[in-house]
Amino acid sequence: YNLHGLRLQQIPSLPAANPDHPRQRFSNVDLVYGFRLSGNKVDLAVASDRGFDRLAIYKINKHGSDAPVPLTEVTKPGLPFVFAANQDEVNDELTVMGIGTAKLENGQTIAFVTRNDRSEVAKFRLYDAGGGKVGYAPLLRFNLPSQFTLPNGQTWMPCLDEDGLTPMAEGTVIDREHGFVYIGQEAVGLWRTTNNNPAAILRLIEKTTTFGTPYTRTFDEDEDEYVCEYLTDQDSGYGGRLERDVEGVTLYEADDDEGYVIVSSQDSNEYLVYEREDGDNDYVGKFSIVDGMVDAIARFGTVRHLSSARVDELLNRPHISQMPSDYAGTPRLVEFLHEAEVGNDYVV
Repeated sequence: YNLHGLRLQQIPSLPAANPDHPRQRFSNVDLVYGFRLSGNKVDLAVASDRGFDRLAIYKINKHGSDAPVPLTEVTKPGLPFVFAANQDEVNDELTVMGIGTAKLENGQTIAFVTRNDRSEVAKFRLYDAGGGKVGYAPLLRFNLPSQFTLPNGQTWMPCLDEDGLTPMAEGTVIDREHGFVYIGQEAVGLWRTTNNNPAAILRLIEKTTTFGTPYTRTFDEDEDEYVCEYLTDQDSGYGGRLERDVEGVTLYEADDDEGYVIVSSQDSNEYLVYEREDGDNDYVGKFSIVDGMVDAIARFGTVRHLSSARVDELLNRPHISQMPSDYAGTPRLVEFLHEAEVGNDYVV
């Protein structure tokens, strides 16, 4: 799409070679600027493919939205699965989900990816594989916590609709200037870790409202899964502001390394905003997208902030783009709050 919402290109998902296996299924996407490929600097769009459990990497035409074919796939063929140990795990959809990318000051390009139905996170590097192709290779893997010790000494974990699962994460964004990675664990909250040592340094910046709340878990034979009901009347107050599921996470990058971390709070149909430069990521405020010049959005899924000079020129303000979970049309391009306005609860 261009910034007017006009679709420029559609890349269909591919069927698997074996008709009994899942077909390609794109989930999340992030951008890499200035990647060196075949001696030239190019921009990339890197998507998580949860159907094939791989990364799908596309070179962005240097003419951008004016190009007849904006995206060309450059993924090196034959790479191993991102997470799955075998095809059976791919068939069970234990595959790559969220992705956040960044080109670091040392020239290395990295991606943090999350796994469907698991608390697992992995850090990959992207590299020039020769012949105009881009490859990727794992650097490390780690798990977000699945169980938590509450202030009352009890152990708690989120309710899951199947046995054998662990609380999954999806939304991921890398703040390369500060060396942080933010990850949204859907039923838990927003985590902050570091680029260099993510397995050792984890901080829970914000929790879900149901964090620490007791629940009942009843098996539904028709749906073949458990139904969770949180007992809010027994809530001990250990939760935070985010309404599960915590999914989209992005940065609003301002001057002097300032700005905001923006998180989608899916069940409340809101975005929550946190300080970026502050070491504690202090909570700033929240906003929603309601009926007006664009339609209201319910059940927020993903979020991406756009602050390029071209957006400022086109729309004369910083904006965010948003795709609803029942997406059937063009992404929304919605006016973001001025810095002076953030600090209370706003609706746009």
